[in-house]
This record gives sequence, structure tokens and C-alpha cells, in this order.
Amino acid sequence: MPQFLNDIMGMMSSSNDSYLQIAEQLANSIVSKASEEATANPGVRIAMEPLAEIVFMHINTLFDEKDWSSLISPRASFDFVSPLIWLERSLKELNYMFSEIAESFLRKDSFDAEDKTSDLSEQLNPQDQFKSLLANVFQMTAPASLGMQIGSILGHYALNSFGSYDLLIPRDTDSIMIVANNIQKFSEEWSLDIKDAAMWTYTRQLVAHTILGQTSVRSALTNLISRHALGLRMGTEKLSEQLKNVDFSDLSTIENMFSGQESVFEIEPSLIHEQTTQELATLIALIEAIIQYM
Repeated sequence: MPQFLNDIMGMMSSSNDSYLQIAEQLANSIVSKASEEATANPGVRIAMEPLAEIVFMHINTLFDEKDWSSLISPRASFDFVSPLIWLERSLKELNYMFSEIAESFLRKDSFDAEDKTSDLSEQLNPQDQFKSLLANVFQMTAPASLGMQIGSILGHYALNSFGSYDLLIPRDTDSIMIVANNIQKFSEEWSLDIKDAAMWTYTRQLVAHTILGQTSVRSALTNLISRHALGLRMGTEKLSEQLKNVDFSDLSTIENMFSGQESVFEIEPSLIHEQTTQELATLIALIEAIIQYM
């Protein structure tokens, strides 16, 4: 049994980007079940597209009045996409952030696992050795857990987002996505004029793109996100408590623990995590205030 668990750990740690593959599969599954359209609805696009130039002119005039005209990227443009395309591009455009989080989170876990494995030889009780080994196996499931969380978040955002910046995260592109299908659905559900909904979306997305495109803002956000990830630590007390009464001769018990890993793992917030939570909340509130003001 210990050799079997060692093989599992080796297999799960063989690919550093396995979390991204899991995220993509889960997100695509969520979107595909709810949205069959692979491209933006042509009729909705024709109705909305001419309004984009009005927004560009309005924002340029407003920024000129405040002497902020240098902030706007002359290459910024709107691109009409479906939820599936939004998802595909978001996975690519936000990969830098996912990679940084994964590197911080997964590398830390692997170090912890190595430390615990090195201590096995010093433990005399075989039962304790097995418990530590099993705990390491659970830690090796971190890439799958991370992938499922990213995939679930992006999948549901793809079905509800109006554009690139419903999540206020910098993107390294001058193409601003507009999810016409989602805007149409929302305007119909709330009995809104689709032109009003489109104008509001264009304005918000363009201002958000302008702010998040500034080097200082982009750097501050990405650094905070990275520090936030480093501040998360995997707790083992709950796992140890559950292992106390496990019948190791019954494999179904172990199987049930794996299937319910969300109830086994616990996150221990550190001081860094608490500090970055407050800093992120403050910075995002400031960005949101500027967007709303515009």
C-alpha cells in the first residue's frame, strides 16, 4: 500500500501544468452545457457595434478635459465574442496570473511534502509513517484542486460576464472582449434597452482597460495576488483528526476520503494573507470607484 501511494504521488507531480488542463476541461464543460453558440449573435452584434465609436469619442473628450488623454491606448478596440471564445482567451490572457499563483502555492506544498517525507525515517511507529505518507498524497492533489477552482470560476464567469474586465484583473492585450450574447440575455431578463446596456458595458470596459493597463496599477495588483497566494497554507489538523479512526484494511474508507477532499483540506490564513486581503480590497475598491465615476 505505501508503494502504491508513492506511485500516485509521482504520477500527480509529473506535470507542473496539470492544473491548467483540469481547469480548461472543467470550464469548457460548464460553458458547453449552458451555451451552444460558438460565435457572437450576428443580429445583436450589428445592433451594438456602431455604438462603440460614440463611447470612444465620449471617453476621449472626458479624458482630455481632465488632462488624462495620454492614458488611453490608441490601439484599444472592442471584439465581439461568445462565452466559449471569452473562456478560451481568458485562459490565455490570465495564464501569467495562474502560473504565478500555481508556482507559489504548489511549490510551497512540494517543499512541505519533501520535509515530511524526510522525517518518515525518524518515526518509529509504522502507523504514524503511513498517516504522514497519506497526508502527503492529499497534498499532491493540490494541482487538481487548484485546477477545479480556476475552471469553476472561469466557467461561470464566461456565462455571465459582459466583457474582459468584469474581473478587475490586468490583461496583456489591446483587444477588449464584449460578450454580446450575455448582454442581450441580461437586458431581456431586466427589461432594459439593449443599446443602453451596450453603452454602459463599453464605457465600463474601456475605462477598466485604461486603468489596469497602467504599469503601476498592473504591477501592484499582480504583486498583491502573488503575495496573497503565498499567504495561504494547507492545514493538516483536520486530516490528522480523521485519520485517527480510519480502518486501513478497508480501502473504501480511503476512497471516500479522496472523494471528499474539500472537507478534508483546510486553509490556514497567515498574517501575509490577512494583510494582502485588506490591501487587495482597498485597491480594487479604488479602481471600481474611478470606473463608476467615469
